[in-house]
Amino acid sequence: MIFRTPQIQQSELDVIARIDEIRSSVGYALQMPKQWTGLLRRNLVARAIQGSNSIEGYNATFDEAVAVVEGE
Repeated sequence: MIFRTPQIQQSELDVIARIDEIRSSVGYALQMPKQWTGLLRRNLVARAIQGSNSIEGYNATFDEAVAVVEGE
């Protein structure tokens, strides 16, 4: 073995415990990213449509591209 695993100090265990406390207190926000990721996905697809169309010579606004993604 080239390196030995160092022993965990009490101060490090305290930090890990604090991180676990914070994680449990904000867990509700971390477990529900569906709306945010859905919005992010919609905007990324709209930007891709907008860029693809501009290459072909059709200039669409971002709002028009979002409407296409949303099926309007």
